[in-house]
Order: sequence, then C-alpha cells, then structure tokens
Amino acid sequence: QALLRGETVLLRNRAEGDAMGIRTTPGTDASLCAVFVPIFVGERLAASIAIESFEREDAFSTGDVELLRTVGASLGVALHSARLFDETRRRAREQAALADVGRDLSSSLELDAVMDRIARHAKDLLGGSQSAIFVADESGQTFRAIVALGDTAAQLKATVVEAGRGIIGSLLESGKPELVNDTATDPRGIRVPGTTPREGERLMVVPIVHGDDVCGALAVWRNGGAPFGDADLEFLVGLSLQASVALNNAELYAGTRAALERQTATAEILQAISNSVADTAPVFEKILDACQRFFATE
Repeated sequence: QALLRGETVLLRNRAEGDAMGIRTTPGTDASLCAVFVPIFVGERLAASIAIESFEREDAFSTGDVELLRTVGASLGVALHSARLFDETRRRAREQAALADVGRDLSSSLELDAVMDRIARHAKDLLGGSQSAIFVADESGQTFRAIVALGDTAAQLKATVVEAGRGIIGSLLESGKPELVNDTATDPRGIRVPGTTPREGERLMVVPIVHGDDVCGALAVWRNGGAPFGDADLEFLVGLSLQASVALNNAELYAGTRAALERQTATAEILQAISNSVADTAPVFEKILDACQRFFATE
C-alpha cells in the first residue's frame, strides 16, 4: 500500500492492519503498530523503511512519523547522489577504455591484439561472463569468432553463426544492436553447442558495420545479475565502431601488402629477364616461385 500510494502508511493498531489485509509471516509475531515509508529517487522506487512495535498499539506519534519521512527523504537524496557518482565514474572508465583501444588502433596493425583488447574491455566493464567478436567469411553469410573470452570461449570459437539464424544471426541480418535480458524466453534463441542452459542469461549484440555492410558482431553475455540497460548498449556500440576501424585497417594493410608483394615479384621477374638473355631457366624459376607464393601451389 505504501508503494501503491507513494506515501507513508501508518497502522496504529492491529485492527487497522487487519482492515488493510496485512498478513503475518508464518512463524513470526504480529506487530501491534507499524510505519512503512517508501523511498523514491525521482519517480523510481529505490528503497523502503519499515518500523514495527510488538509491545503496544499507537506506539508512534505524529512527530515520529514526520522524522521517519525526513530520514527517508534524506536517504533518497543520498542514494541519488551515490548513483550519479557511480554513473560518472562508470562513464570515465568507459571513455578511458575507448581511448585505450583508439591508441591500439593508431599504433598497431595486429588485428588479433586489438580485437582481444576490445573483447576484454566489453567483458570486464559490462560485468560479462563471456564476450566474443564474430567476423564474416568470404560468403558474408556465416560468421566465426576470431576472439572469445570466458568459460565457454572454446565453444564460441567452434560455433558457426548463420545470418538470420539465432539471436546473433538475426541481429547480423538486421544490422541493429539489441539487448536480450532473458535469452531463454527469446524465440530466436539457439543454444551454443557444448554449453548448458543458464537461468537468467543475458545477451547484448552489436553488429560491426563498415559502410553499408555488416562484417561482424560484438557480443557480451551475463549470467544473472542486473539486467543490461541502454547505457550498456551505448558503450558496446562505441566498442563496435572501434572494431569496425580495426577490421578496415587490417583489410587496407593486407591489400597494400599484397600489392607490394606483387610489384616485388614482377620486378624480380623483369630483373631475371634482363640478366638471363640467353638462359630462360632462371626466368621460369622466378615465375614458378611467384606462383607458389601467391596461389599456394606445390
């Protein structure tokens, strides 16, 4: 009733408690007088205070009730301030993590190292039990985890995610980020082979987008605990943008390196031609060597 009304409820005697339908917990005594004060932070319930007397009725005066209301209001302000502080501190940690990954992007072309750092930040700062980054194969229809952390890392790396199938596959197909705070009740859910169902399993997935194409996904799981919120999803979206840059950098680097290797091979063949006017064997050997390097022949 205190929560429903959003105000203090005073039960002066047992009769008022009975009239309100208050029931005594089995194995405990019935109180003779009670005060219930809900504590709100804004419009959201944050806590409550209950004081009961088992000795006499009319145990609390109007002054007592007003004092309790004042204590409740002060506690509401304190809780609000504490949560603002926690949120500010959390934001600072998240910004530091994004900056950390940004430094990795500017100083390293090692895709695995950068992706591992992104997955680790996602897992640790979001209180996750597992995290993984999936990237597309050449067809763009199936995805594999290039990095996975947590107690099911091996199972996640062995899983092939198909676009449009399962929660992750559905979000890869739609290209939209989403949080699911109970995977067991989501009709899209598919159990990862080799894992067991966990009560209250939570999942956030953010597709990794480059241009108009979905090239992968960043996923974080949480086993029970507090549900994921919009702020969590916002942070994961920020990390997914970093992952997109890392994939693009790796692709550009691989393309540049391949072009350089082709130019080098061509130069070597031309050099062999100029040095072996009368003997074609060195030229053919250079050509065969280039074929073996570029086409993985034996």
